Amino acid sequence: MIRSIKDLDIYNIAYDLAIKIHTITISFPKEEKYFYPVK
Repeated sequence: MIRSIKDLDIYNIAYDLAIKIHTITISFPKEEKYFYPVK
């Protein structure tokens, strides 16, 4: 029985992925965090 969204497998997969992305991007140099190339 699903009692909350946290019981869903897809929620846990997405949450773990978000944590991994955050961990990787936190180590980026400051100037690359907000860099948008001009096309």
